[in-house]
Amino acid sequence: MARDVETLVGLLSPDYTLTDALKHTMAYDVYVAKLRLIKGLARDSVKYSTAIKSLSVHGDIAVVVSVETMASPFADAKTGHAMTSLHRHEYLDSWIHYDAGWRLRRTVTRKESTELSPAIQK
Repeated sequence: MARDVETLVGLLSPDYTLTDALKHTMAYDVYVAKLRLIKGLARDSVKYSTAIKSLSVHGDIAVVVSVETMASPFADAKTGHAMTSLHRHEYLDSWIHYDAGWRLRRTVTRKESTELSPAIQK
């Protein structure tokens, strides 16, 4: 399912918006174009994970708080040592239930942080 952009697009409500940590809002059409552009780029070594912190449902509305972590390997520019960048986003997602099923209507980035650490040796 990696980079399965069309499945993700199929989950979005036509009025979907994404608001980043700086409070800039991206509309559905811009977000979809960006996803399709990223899909075409060379594969990277970033590992993604998502953890659900909370979920509540009230009628046809569901609210999810989740944390997405992106672990990116890189070499320290000065030492050449292997490092890992851990970039985290905490999202507040609002879903709406239509006759066709649940669709993601809004994503708001609540927190964003980056930590650098030595790469874990296997």
